[in-house]
Amino acid sequence: MAEILTDISPEGLRAAVETSFFETWMALGASPRLSVYDGADMIRYVSNVPFPVLNGVMRTRFQPEEADRRIEETLSIFQSQRLPMTWWTGPSTEPDDLPSRLCEHGLEPPGQPRIGLGVDLWQLNATIGRPINLEIYVVDNAELYDECQQVLNTAHQIPEDAGRAMAEITCSAGIGEGSPFRHYLGVKDDRSIATAMLSLAGGVAGIYNQGTLPEEHREGIEMAMTLTALYEARDM
Repeated sequence: MAEILTDISPEGLRAAVETSFFETWMALGASPRLSVYDGADMIRYVSNVPFPVLNGVMRTRFQPEEADRRIEETLSIFQSQRLPMTWWTGPSTEPDDLPSRLCEHGLEPPGQPRIGLGVDLWQLNATIGRPINLEIYVVDNAELYDECQQVLNTAHQIPEDAGRAMAEITCSAGIGEGSPFRHYLGVKDDRSIATAMLSLAGGVAGIYNQGTLPEEHREGIEMAMTLTALYEARDM
């Protein structure tokens, strides 16, 4: 297990959010379904599944004078396989103008930016207001994880083939004891309605793959799932 990050300054929390994201994908790279390149210049992962989240680039560190050439070279890897992809950017991205350069090379920014939030777990004192009849289980086998994936597919409109690949990647990267991940399934009235994944990769407790069925929104279920995972991480 990686050493726990303890810098809770604004800069430290920003770095923790990125570290969690990068290391979570590197941990998922243990799956044979992912081909991962981890270099000083970038992390690149390819799944051969035509779904943009499952193919991508992150932790980019290009020299400004080489950035456009490196963008073209990198994009050609995905284009040659006709794979949609996601190029993730953040505070540590180099050069600073990489997002605008990516747009010049034909990539489109997301309609709504994905924002990472950070908090010192020892200062977290929110109360878990568990909705009536909601039970939260820790998932420790692939069969039960399939229910998590079905919730994710519905919550985020993930195509069936992509969802199946996501489940294979997640489970083959590790599930249950000894894994850097802990998966949670929310059940209400005998129906699987919510899921979340706690990642401990990189010495940070990160929440990923969170989803709730649309008809169960605004009931406090997402908050209950998140806090359950974070408080368990704090107690480990």
